[in-house]
Amino acid sequence: EVFAACVPLLPPTSIGCFPQTKEIRAERAKLRKGEVTKEAYDEFIKAQIDAVIKKQEEIGLDVLVHGEFERHDTVAYFGQ
Repeated sequence: EVFAACVPLLPPTSIGCFPQTKEIRAERAKLRKGEVTKEAYDEFIKAQIDAVIKKQEEIGLDVLVHGEFERHDTVAYFGQ
């Protein structure tokens, strides 16, 4: 009920995840190869999340999502 009181009846939002960019895929590959630390990868992903949240705020969405950038692509995710 608290959530319902905070947003319009039909709040503009997205579907919950965003495309895995070539930069995100490249960084994930570097992590798998041991070319970057888990900490560096996590910071990279955090920056990607911050950017997508900022973009959603700029375009006026009411219900923001974090983009799910830390996940593998959907096919790989469900394949596992």
